[in-house]
Amino acid sequence: MTKRRTHGMSDTKIYAVWGAIKKRCTNKRDPSYKNYGERGISMCDEWSNSFMSFYGYVGKSPGVGYSLDRIDNDGNYEPGNVRWATRGEQNRNSRRNRMITFNGNTMCMAESARLAGMHPSALRSRLRMGWSAKDALTLPVGAQVRKNDGRFASKRSPDSEQ
Repeated sequence: MTKRRTHGMSDTKIYAVWGAIKKRCTNKRDPSYKNYGERGISMCDEWSNSFMSFYGYVGKSPGVGYSLDRIDNDGNYEPGNVRWATRGEQNRNSRRNRMITFNGNTMCMAESARLAGMHPSALRSRLRMGWSAKDALTLPVGAQVRKNDGRFASKRSPDSEQ
């Protein structure tokens, strides 16, 4: 009896990725199921039923340090919603991130702070004090803004009246 050969890729990284995605989306005993299958995240039937279909769409990893990422974290593993991404790109695409919209662009707080040339903790502090995204991203360190209740808020003393 001859051994049946399908795709010859069962020992590859991409095959392991495919299997891990299926498992966390369908196996209630998988530790990651609560963050995927329990949230309604699934793998499209075409990919779930055919590794080669999945592989034909995603292809090989572009290199070391890349992993498969869902573009919309609430979306499924399906064509149009997956990409190869670096750890930094994946971190910015996390559902734990706070998103900020300024000048028509929506991005995570850390990326917004980086583009504004400030530390993310400074931006986070300003937003917690009730600053608008515009003021928080554009006013220099030490600046003050008037809160809705008429008091001033600054990075140094959030509730001081001046």
